Amino acid sequence: MECKQKPSSFVNTGMFILLGIMAVALALRLFHLGEQSLWYDEGYSVYLADKSLAQITLETAQDIQPPLYYYLLHVWMTVLGQSEVAVRGLSLLFGLLSLPLFYLLGKKLFSSTVGLLAAGLAALSPLYLWYSQETRMYTLLIMLTLCSSYLLWAALEDENPRTRMGKWIGVAVTLILALYTHYFAFFVLAFQVLYVLIAWCSGWRRFRLREVTVTLLAIVIAYLPWLPYLFGRYQGDVSYWEGRLKLDEAIRKIGIVFSAGESILESIGQWLALSFAVFALVSLVAVLLLAERRDGETEPTSSRCSRWARVTFLLLYLLAPIALLLLTTYWTPKFNPRYAMIASPPLFIILSAGIVTLFRARPIAPRIVALGITAFIMATMLYADFNLFFDIRFTKPDFRGAVHWVQEHQQEDEVVILTSGHAYPVFDYYYSGDNWYPLPEERTLSTVDVLNYDVARDLNRFLKGKKGAWLVLWQNEVVDPNDYLTMLLDQYAQPQPVVGSFYHVRLRRYTLPAQLHFPEEPEIAHPMTVNWGNDLTLLGYSPGVTETTYLYWEARRPLDRDYKISLRLKDAEGFNWSDSGRDCRLAALLYPTTRWQTGELVIGHYELPALPGTPPGTYELGAVVYAEGAPQALDVLDDLGAPRGKTVELGPVHLEKLRPATREQLGAQGPPLVIWNDEIALLGYRQDRLDAQAGDEVHIELLWEALGTSAVDEAPRHSERSEESYEVRLGWVKSGARLTFQAYPPAGGAFPTSAWAAGDLIRGQYSLAVPLDIEPGRAEIQVSLFAAQPVSAPFNQWFSLTSLNVQPTDRVFEPPDMGFQLNVNFEDKLELLGADISTTELKSGDTFEATLFWKALSRMETSYTVFVHLLDAENHIQAQEDRIPAAGNRPTTGWVPAEVIRDTYTLTVNPAAAPGTYVLEVGVYDAGDPVFPRLSVVEDGVPKDNRGMLTEIRVRP
Repeated sequence: MECKQKPSSFVNTGMFILLGIMAVALALRLFHLGEQSLWYDEGYSVYLADKSLAQITLETAQDIQPPLYYYLLHVWMTVLGQSEVAVRGLSLLFGLLSLPLFYLLGKKLFSSTVGLLAAGLAALSPLYLWYSQETRMYTLLIMLTLCSSYLLWAALEDENPRTRMGKWIGVAVTLILALYTHYFAFFVLAFQVLYVLIAWCSGWRRFRLREVTVTLLAIVIAYLPWLPYLFGRYQGDVSYWEGRLKLDEAIRKIGIVFSAGESILESIGQWLALSFAVFALVSLVAVLLLAERRDGETEPTSSRCSRWARVTFLLLYLLAPIALLLLTTYWTPKFNPRYAMIASPPLFIILSAGIVTLFRARPIAPRIVALGITAFIMATMLYADFNLFFDIRFTKPDFRGAVHWVQEHQQEDEVVILTSGHAYPVFDYYYSGDNWYPLPEERTLSTVDVLNYDVARDLNRFLKGKKGAWLVLWQNEVVDPNDYLTMLLDQYAQPQPVVGSFYHVRLRRYTLPAQLHFPEEPEIAHPMTVNWGNDLTLLGYSPGVTETTYLYWEARRPLDRDYKISLRLKDAEGFNWSDSGRDCRLAALLYPTTRWQTGELVIGHYELPALPGTPPGTYELGAVVYAEGAPQALDVLDDLGAPRGKTVELGPVHLEKLRPATREQLGAQGPPLVIWNDEIALLGYRQDRLDAQAGDEVHIELLWEALGTSAVDEAPRHSERSEESYEVRLGWVKSGARLTFQAYPPAGGAFPTSAWAAGDLIRGQYSLAVPLDIEPGRAEIQVSLFAAQPVSAPFNQWFSLTSLNVQPTDRVFEPPDMGFQLNVNFEDKLELLGADISTTELKSGDTFEATLFWKALSRMETSYTVFVHLLDAENHIQAQEDRIPAAGNRPTTGWVPAEVIRDTYTLTVNPAAAPGTYVLEVGVYDAGDPVFPRLSVVEDGVPKDNRGMLTEIRVRP
């Protein structure tokens, strides 16, 4: 469709409106311009621009951005100084100068009204407002790419050769300047080339390809000197994580910044982004389908334009740079949604064109839709603008406040350590002294060269002869993901309180002891060597402070899986007190095992994973390692590479305090079940089974609360409660008669009830044995608190707790006839009564069965592994099976004293085994212990061996 342009009847009015829009934009951009501290990017801009033009050129050749913006800032600062307001003023200027370009492009493509509305939306845009107040190149980049796009459209429609050539020169100049401002300006160049080709092929435009070719050639020639640095910096940038870009997340974040900028919560912004996308789609449909305007201004701005040409131009401007950005960063995810800003101007023009078109439609319904879209967009922008100025969650990192606090409180013999060290430009902008050190000493952020334990050498160098040290922490989770710096200072120096709080920047202060020296190799309190699946080596562990522990790791080879650790806490009775929700990576969250180097010492710092309500006391700490999403945990391997279980028992740890809990965390709902004398309440219980057999162990968990009013600070914790410690009793009742009971400390021996404080919520665990002589049927379990001396009711009284169905037992207590009678006693825990062997004569490669008959001598808290080995004359294993008894179905922890267990093993003789006589041995070991200790064979109370010999097996030729 072709159309002719008519002179506008309200040009002067439009210009006044545009000036008013710019005045509003200027007021918004000046408001709080110097209120916030410079952050890292801004500090780096000032640091670089403060150098000579030659130095700027050299440094940007090794930087991630070209030099033009820094040249301009250098001149700007020479004239106006380096205050926060001054250095941000250049971005403000470029942001303000972009608004007339929105107007001109909108007017060229559609009408003056569309241009004015687009300029108004850009003036209010929280995205443009944010970066108009930041000392970076993004508003310059928007201005230059927007100008080049406007000039391109004007050149394509201009039929006058003289004026057209000036516009092509303008396209070339603005694009060259944009490319020397930011590398991603190439994406705008790509969109423009693509549109020219489409316009040529479709016949929308009649222009000379020679002019386009000359313009493009001029851009390429002007950029050739800088082109090598473009490719070098893209490959050399290590400030982003390795991996693959998450496209859905990237697109969502682009939509959020386009609609609400950087000052909106993502949970809200994603819905706003979706709304803007819907409005943009509605606007495109309106522009393509609704009738032309009827108010005197014709719809198009050129006699050779069409709606499809305009829509194609805007869609390519919007989508092509985003697509190229996502493609470029997909394999090396150097992505930030602000990089897509170059594609944002067409969105505002599309929305403006749609709103104007809908508002001028004949029916009233489209006008209502236009008003609704306008109101929603403006409300969104104003809300995000308000957040930018007044919501602390969107404040830039407060380097200014942190540095000023340090200088106000720093003593003469105290030094400052800055981590991340690459933040030195913004730190030095505010800090007036020279007694500070960056760690690591990197020019830019690196996710590869991170701190390791060698930082101890740096600390010894920095802190020699000093009495104090300050840490300024920002992005330290990237450069020191395993917290070596704070770990060493926490261990060997004295932390001091820091009262000030500074957004996104943290301070720590330490008093240093005399003759301080940090060990340059870690002091492992409990060294060990544990091979986990030939992937990892655990070198040992050390107790930390405040109920934490350190584990020391090495990668045995390059790792392609992200391993996690599950720490287990068990008490002396074998009860599990672990909170499975505390599973974590072996090291820091930002340091997965896929980043580890072979042989690198990595220290993991873990909070003891105690459940809420866990009482203080000594617990055994165990560990299991598994890969995210893997069906099984890693095997622990012995020296021969054979699997010996999946859990490593590290050793004892001590919880000093009751682990805090709430009723919700305990799962205690409703009123207490029993209250004893307003001192102790039973809030609830759990049991692990509803059916059991005689001899089974029923696991009962009771949830307690200490009642009464808390004592004053200087009084003992239990000052308003009885000094006596009570015991809890759980008893069996069948047919109204109490059969037996068991007594326990309610929260273990280390935390008697006399130590409970008012308000404490405590978890207790108990193992209650089903009586061997109980009759099948429903049995009741009762509970009571007993005191050594009778006190007021209801102490020493029984209350019904729960019930359980006692099933007829299938346990065997009489040994069967056996082919081999042995009676081998393993440490008075279990006895090997005898065995049946399917054959004692066979060929190499044949399979045979060995059925063992065990008798439990006592309750066992450890799940033992049984081994059956066929040994040759040199004690080499020629057939083997190691496993939990009864194919894993009858762990020793479930055996009842005097019970007999049948346990069958299937062994295949090594096909290479030579003919001869072999010996079949049986033994028991703890696979959860790193050294796999075997139980000793006891004769007359004296340990004799660590295995029992079954019989000889003859292998025939």
